[in-house]
Amino acid sequence: MLRRLAQGMSDAEIAASIAGRADQVKNQRVRLLNRLQITSQAEIIEAAQRFAPWHPAKAMALQDLPRSA
Repeated sequence: MLRRLAQGMSDAEIAASIAGRADQVKNQRVRLLNRLQITSQAEIIEAAQRFAPWHPAKAMALQDLPRSA
């Protein structure tokens, strides 16, 4: 989830990508960001790089995938 948030995905987009519901994603996002004391997109990106690193080529490929609205 942290990686998806770092990529700028919305709750609805994340829910669609994991076959979940947007309200579930919202609850998990709020809990995660509170636990990590994250308050900005820059902090989300930094935390994703630190706690959930991913291969740059894979990240680029994920960004190129079409997102549902």
